[in-house]
Amino acid sequence: MSGTPLVSRDERILGMVFAADPDLEDKGYALIARQLSAAAKTGRRATSPVSTQECG
Repeated sequence: MSGTPLVSRDERILGMVFAADPDLEDKGYALIARQLSAAAKTGRRATSPVSTQECG
């Protein structure tokens, strides 16, 4: 579920789901669009690759 858009009933993007609770099937965790805005703007301006460090 990580990275799934959080969408309103009227189809507006509200944020991004980043985790689900394995013990509660109807509970997830999300960041709202306002919380993601600065990172999205930085990403749009990025012009060179960055290290993934330990991810691969």
